[in-house]
Amino acid sequence: MKDLVDEFNAKQVDASLELEVVSKAILKVPAKLIDGLFDPLLDKILETLATLFSVEVTNGMKHMFLVGGFSESPYLQERLKKTFEPLGVAIILPPSPGRSVMMGAVRFG
Repeated sequence: MKDLVDEFNAKQVDASLELEVVSKAILKVPAKLIDGLFDPLLDKILETLATLFSVEVTNGMKHMFLVGGFSESPYLQERLKKTFEPLGVAIILPPSPGRSVMMGAVRFG
């Protein structure tokens, strides 16, 4: 594993993206690298929401509720706030976003 990590790190231009072998069973992966894995998905989500909000914000919609397990991601929340709060859209996160979906399904069903 150490050889593979050394090979990966040798190719990195940015030192903050380097992996670290902590022990025989633990590999430390920087948050910046993990975030980069989600960027293509988040870019698509933001693109879709931007299209929806470009119409809806002009119609007075000013709130976005985040529910579901994925909405608990701090990186997703950060990207949404950075994109939509400057447009005057309030990002609202209930205390248990994942449970919100379940409770809605129970009440609806």
